[in-house]
Amino acid sequence: MNRGYNFVCFGNSLTFGYNVAHKEKWHVIVEKKTGIRMQNSGINGDTTNGMLACIQQQVFAAKPDGFIGVIL
Repeated sequence: MNRGYNFVCFGNSLTFGYNVAHKEKWHVIVEKKTGIRMQNSGINGDTTNGMLACIQQQVFAAKPDGFIGVIL
């Protein structure tokens, strides 16, 4: 297990897990299987411009050990 690591998941509704039960969201499953804390910063309906506007605050300022981005 990789306890102590923190990843930020950043993107739109695909990252957020729109219309998926919390326990079935991909970041929850990954966290349970790996022990890596997965902070889901996905926003339903977000756009590339919207993500670019807030990536500094939501990702870089958090200083995560890793970053998973879904930007379409």
